[in-house]
Amino acid sequence: MDVFSARRVIKEALLQVYGTSYEHDVCFVLKYCFGLSSCWDTTANVDDLWLYRVADDIKKSIPIQYICGVEEFRGKPFFVFPDVFIPREETEDLVDIALEAIPEDAHVLEVGVGTGVIGVSILMGRQDINVIGIDINPLAVVNTFVNARKFDVVSRLQLYHADVFSFLENYLPVNFIVSNPPYLPDGDRFTVDNLVNKEPEAALYGGNNGVDFIHCLLNKLVDMHFHGGFLFEFDDTTRDSLEKHEIFTISRVKYYRDRFGKERFALVWL
Repeated sequence: MDVFSARRVIKEALLQVYGTSYEHDVCFVLKYCFGLSSCWDTTANVDDLWLYRVADDIKKSIPIQYICGVEEFRGKPFFVFPDVFIPREETEDLVDIALEAIPEDAHVLEVGVGTGVIGVSILMGRQDINVIGIDINPLAVVNTFVNARKFDVVSRLQLYHADVFSFLENYLPVNFIVSNPPYLPDGDRFTVDNLVNKEPEAALYGGNNGVDFIHCLLNKLVDMHFHGGFLFEFDDTTRDSLEKHEIFTISRVKYYRDRFGKERFALVWL
């Protein structure tokens, strides 16, 4: 099938699921599912059978990142495995903050590596540091390793399949922690887009008010007498619940907004 016809098939599938279609999404699918350098190349053709299979998957509300196995992050294509949390555009801002805030020659712990976009991007941006990454999802650990190898930073990355609270019992010396933790309130599972609910729940929902996981991690760090920075994402509607933890009254805290103007990130110095 020619590219013009393929574009129409993909666009119609996207319209059924998203209600609207963006040229970027059509081109994204043609680029990463079919290997086309341009979705405007009128001389190219795509396999009909594969095209309709991809279109059917889109209509089933499978995220296009899972279908194509890729998401772009800070201008680079990262592999995305099924059942691993899909990175969001605003998390690029978290990386920018981390690159500025992490002390020189730091040992960084990333909690919940997912696809590895945060830790790998930090390693690409800072040659002076090492990262330890953990995730409770074994697929995420493998996904991160593959991306770290792709971008040639695997020698400065240690990965562990572990629950963070158990992992910290055997505390390795780090002086900066970064995380995009589960932070949606549990009730949101009934209202979020169906596409979101295709992703692993453990990476999305952070308890009744969306801050339980963050509070538990802060408690653990306090108990361990951790000294350093903790940079994390949170839902912009949950700051009041977040600040009920006593650490926010005794520690230096700075908030940051994402590119969409939402209060999204907090840096706590313990």
